[in-house]
Amino acid sequence: AKHVAELAKQFPAPHAFAAVDVTDSVAVMQWAKAVGPPDLLINNAAVMNTPAPLWTIPATEFDRLIDVNVKGVANVIRAFVPA
Repeated sequence: AKHVAELAKQFPAPHAFAAVDVTDSVAVMQWAKAVGPPDLLINNAAVMNTPAPLWTIPATEFDRLIDVNVKGVANVIRAFVPA
């Protein structure tokens, strides 16, 4: 959130910046409704596992990667592309 505040200060209105949990489809939909159709949306939320063989990465860590990197991208697309 600190970085978001810094961006907002550096680039005031009409720019808008927000920290949104992309894994929460309801939160993403609410955000999309609040901001309306953007001129530009950078859909780049992502996490990375510690580099290691897949079989050594805990399932919860891998689940988080899938939730953010795949499902999160889909949530943002569903919320904004129809507009």
